[in-house]
Amino acid sequence: MKKTLLCSLLVFAITTGKAQTTPNFTINKTSGCVPLSGINFTETSTGGTVTRRDWDLGNGTVIPNGAAVVGTNYLTAQKFY
Repeated sequence: MKKTLLCSLLVFAITTGKAQTTPNFTINKTSGCVPLSGINFTETSTGGTVTRRDWDLGNGTVIPNGAAVVGTNYLTAQKFY
């Protein structure tokens, strides 16, 4: 079985109030055997109020104005940077 590595493949569009927001996220799994399912991204931005999250998870999953936690599956072996 091939392994895959998942890392920062996320695009944030953030609108904030007065404070400067630093975009960030965590991921619950960073490697495993294909198919890799149940991958959850959790937005952990700091410094301001996030009013919009646009997620691009790198596998064709694009979630405009998504929730703070989103999930996906990766069906092919590849590295994401």
